[in-house]
Amino acid sequence: REGNNEKRELMTQMGFNGAEIGAEGPFSSKSKASYIINYRYSTLSIFKALGLNVGTGNAVPEYQDVNFKMSFPLSKNNSKVTVFGLGGISKADLLGNDVDTTQTDFYGRIDQNQYAKYKTGIVGSSYERNFGEKTFMKFTLGASASDQNFTSDSIAIFNPEKPATKDQTANFNNQKYSAIININHKFNSKNTLNAGANTDLMKFNFFNETISNGVARQFVNQKGDAYLSQAYTQLKHRFSNKFSVNIGAHAQHFSYTNDFVVEPRAGLKYALNGRSSITVGYGMHHQMQNIYNYFIETPTEKGIELTNKDMGFTKSDHYVLGYDINVTEQVRIKVETYYQQLSKVPVNSYSSSYSSLNDGLSFAPSDVTNLVNKGTGTNYGVELTLERYLNRGFYFLITGSVFDSKFKGSDGTERNTAFNTKYAGNVLAGKEFTIGKKGTTSNNLVQENYLI
Repeated sequence: REGNNEKRELMTQMGFNGAEIGAEGPFSSKSKASYIINYRYSTLSIFKALGLNVGTGNAVPEYQDVNFKMSFPLSKNNSKVTVFGLGGISKADLLGNDVDTTQTDFYGRIDQNQYAKYKTGIVGSSYERNFGEKTFMKFTLGASASDQNFTSDSIAIFNPEKPATKDQTANFNNQKYSAIININHKFNSKNTLNAGANTDLMKFNFFNETISNGVARQFVNQKGDAYLSQAYTQLKHRFSNKFSVNIGAHAQHFSYTNDFVVEPRAGLKYALNGRSSITVGYGMHHQMQNIYNYFIETPTEKGIELTNKDMGFTKSDHYVLGYDINVTEQVRIKVETYYQQLSKVPVNSYSSSYSSLNDGLSFAPSDVTNLVNKGTGTNYGVELTLERYLNRGFYFLITGSVFDSKFKGSDGTERNTAFNTKYAGNVLAGKEFTIGKKGTTSNNLVQENYLI
């Protein structure tokens, strides 16, 4: 969001996620230009020092981040320029020699010391302009970079005289440069067009190697670049005050594999009365694979081969049915059921249970080779949302989901995905208290997340 352009404000708060401080306000009293900046530092180390279990065993993550946004309205042509950014660093040491083996809540391995370090930075600028009362345009340029570094050293705990060793060094460096344009045009009270395009230049430098008992195994040692270009258009038509339809299409092209797809999208909304409505939607979606996975090396008799280089997009068809009702002016209930059919999922070319749908469960990247787009999967479930908008200083948001998530590898057997927890829930609530005669407010926020 943008900062307050009328008066300067300061904010501090402390929670499980960290200690934060923020500031916002106008650059001057003569201008509507504003700024907002927030800084956060991890408090998990403090909790551990106090003897509180933060759920990560001996591996306590340390992190800090900062984000900002500056807004500059231009009165000459009814436009605005914004500059934004975000940066963060984090690390976690998973030390096997510090593990208390009598406890069950430890991460990493007892025979290794593992060190993970991460850096992320994003910066960009956008230009917004209204062309009359019917057309709006926004153009954004941005750049981002991330650096992930992972090393591990073996610990001789089983046989000090002849220890088994397995050390690893991995570094994943990504840079992305983006250009995005969006145009919204209102033809009349019944028809609105939204269209846009964006392109990302992705530059990468990957290295991942392990040494086991003196023998080196190199998984990746590649650097290069690739483009992902996308475009979309969407038309909204209102047949009446009760019934409206959205139809559109999305297209994307990935330069490395030269894949190109066009995806139809459609949705409709019918208002039963002034308080409730029904929505129905369908969308076809495609997603490129993690760019790292295209360059995993496979040792063969002929030398190193990139057996994943021909992987295509994963495809998914989404079907959604929802019901929304405003119980009161402040309280809203929404029920939504969905079904997602996944196809062209990367699986092994030979019979196995592996599926890329389970990637991401561990700290390490997937180094699986010989992948082809022949796997499938399904996700379906029901989501319930109960929301109270901020009124008289109080608000809450309660969500719950019951779902099922399945996949099939190249062996054709259906199994639960690694993320099939069956249900999830979230509770968020806040209360504002007036402090002093000036009416300053303090936010008391309570949040609980349940994933079982």
